[in-house]
Amino acid sequence: MGRKPRRIDGVITKVRAVEAHKGQFRVRFHQNGISTEASRAKEEDAKALHKELSSQEILEGTGKRKIATWLTPEQGKQAELAFQILGNEGLIDLNNDQDASVLAEAARKYSDAAKRQGPPIKVEKAYEEFIAHQSQLRRSRKTILDYERYVGKKFILSHGAKAVYLLTAMDCHEFVMGYKQRLDQFKSYGYLYAFLNFCMGKRNPAIDPTKGKPWLPRNPMNFEKPVYQLKTIESFTLTETEKVLQKAYETGSLGYIVFRLFTLCRYEELLRFVSLGGGSRWDSNKFIDLSVNQIEFNSEVFRKRSNSKSRGRHVQIGLTFRAWIDFCIRKDLGFTYNRLKDENARMAVPEKFGRKSGYSNLLRHTAITMHLKAHGNAADTANIAGTSTDKIDSNYYNARVAKSDAELFYKLTPEKLGLK
Repeated sequence: MGRKPRRIDGVITKVRAVEAHKGQFRVRFHQNGISTEASRAKEEDAKALHKELSSQEILEGTGKRKIATWLTPEQGKQAELAFQILGNEGLIDLNNDQDASVLAEAARKYSDAAKRQGPPIKVEKAYEEFIAHQSQLRRSRKTILDYERYVGKKFILSHGAKAVYLLTAMDCHEFVMGYKQRLDQFKSYGYLYAFLNFCMGKRNPAIDPTKGKPWLPRNPMNFEKPVYQLKTIESFTLTETEKVLQKAYETGSLGYIVFRLFTLCRYEELLRFVSLGGGSRWDSNKFIDLSVNQIEFNSEVFRKRSNSKSRGRHVQIGLTFRAWIDFCIRKDLGFTYNRLKDENARMAVPEKFGRKSGYSNLLRHTAITMHLKAHGNAADTANIAGTSTDKIDSNYYNARVAKSDAELFYKLTPEKLGLK
């Protein structure tokens, strides 16, 4: 038995008589304004199709269905299409005007359902509110850029005009799994999930739970987060660190490299340290006190919401670190970041340079690894690095740097490296 022919939906016009064609019988017509045809093996089946299409046909110019209406031509076509869908499903009789009220009833039910779901705020507007709030929460520039990359540029482009409450699990799943790389799937899931939680009212100042409904009644992301296995933490070895420092002196980025290696700070923290502290000079930045050999990362620089870290942290300047600082002051080398100079310095170890190498954030990883291996106290290292002891315990003890090399790093002065 052959398959049942597919139902023909859409706006049907210009239905022509049944005619023999290539051993079959065909009916030619326009579907949504496009000329097309359908064929049947038997003439009686073709006549039945002709009758069905004729009942759907919009008769133009005959006066049989001409009415005065304020609808635009496109709105009129869509209304007719809605009637045809109801008719094809057997919900109304297209030849009986008494069934016409069903369309209005369907519109009312749709409106009621929409009101139950949530306010009709658009996804693009909700995203604007979300990003504005993230900026108020002082999220890092990198985090904001990641939201823009994974949500703003792709998800909003596809679904921005849709009301938030109409987002479905399929919309979210197709977006996340549309990325080929597992890391991108992992990240896009997290960023989209956070945005949709905001739409539900989580940390959303625009939603007052006592006065109105959230934009989204529940998070539609009901599927599991893609698994991504984080790589083992890697750092520069002592020999590689010496190469980077030597090259940094030649390229003019020595101050930046030294600051990162001895303060264990994050890149974003350094940018705020320079901006809020009054510049990148060792002897004039307000967060550096050379009289007591101490560097302060206050709450504005640190920007962590953890209660235990809300006041920031301090870094003591040891003898080796002070030797590097004095050397940089004599050579007039500040610690501002210059991308080209920094990249030229790190290219001294080409096997660990660039995204293709698979290595990232090597300066911070090296700084934390050297400190942990040299001093052996995860709590102290975590405090200086501005992270948790659990992070140190789970990520850095297995780093392939010997304790003896780490101890030598903290004895490595510009003089011992041969810098003059």
